[in-house]
Amino acid sequence: MNLNRPSAESLLDYIDRSRITILPNTAGCYNAQDAIRTAHLAREAGLSKLVKLEVLGDPQTLLPDTEALLIATRELVREGF
Repeated sequence: MNLNRPSAESLLDYIDRSRITILPNTAGCYNAQDAIRTAHLAREAGLSKLVKLEVLGDPQTLLPDTEALLIATRELVREGF
């Protein structure tokens, strides 16, 4: 299967988007800018304006960076997410 051509089949082709909302997730982002960029990419891909927002602060424990999370949240709300 050639994934570079626009008509390539995708898992998304089998999801009834009228019944199911795909919720993008920013897991794996370690700063607010990356989380915001990931949310933008998901929206541009047509997934959703909704997003499960996560900004990690510690790669060992995976605890959140609450300050960066608040920064990303405020920015995304301003942008209509």
